[in-house]
Amino acid sequence: MPGDGAIPFIGESYWAYDLSIAVLNGSVPVDRLNDMVTRIVATWYQLGQDANYPPPNFSSNTRARTGPLYPAALFSPTGVVNEYVNVQADHYKIVREIGRDAITMLKNDNRTLPLSTGAKIRIYGSDAGSNPKGPNDCENRACDIGVLGYGKKTPLLHSSPFLALL
Repeated sequence: MPGDGAIPFIGESYWAYDLSIAVLNGSVPVDRLNDMVTRIVATWYQLGQDANYPPPNFSSNTRARTGPLYPAALFSPTGVVNEYVNVQADHYKIVREIGRDAITMLKNDNRTLPLSTGAKIRIYGSDAGSNPKGPNDCENRACDIGVLGYGKKTPLLHSSPFLALL
């Protein structure tokens, strides 16, 4: 399954063999399995991934540039599995625009606003800055060092940034 994050052939996949067992013992109906497959395959076709779609340029099994081309196979040729493609481009512009547009002004009780030029604004929390080693440095996105590329396994342990006026 795409995005699994774990390595299925060593038993760490979300479903791995358990889905096959559940279908065979009847605890998951075959109709439900067909529904799962239909949703994946229909999306694959709808997005045109069946024709002229680029192959993956990264491996979730290793961070090295080269590795097994078929990691679950008993024997596999070795080749380039991570091309380290920079997909960030100029996305920082839209991120800043979204951040600017998301700012919420509060009721100006006691004429607190505008802030004087001497006021300090601090941002606290694990999302207060970028991970110095890159947005996806943490294995399985399981750390609290800056903003992550996408979700986390333990969202309850993750603190949100907040502003404080000092």
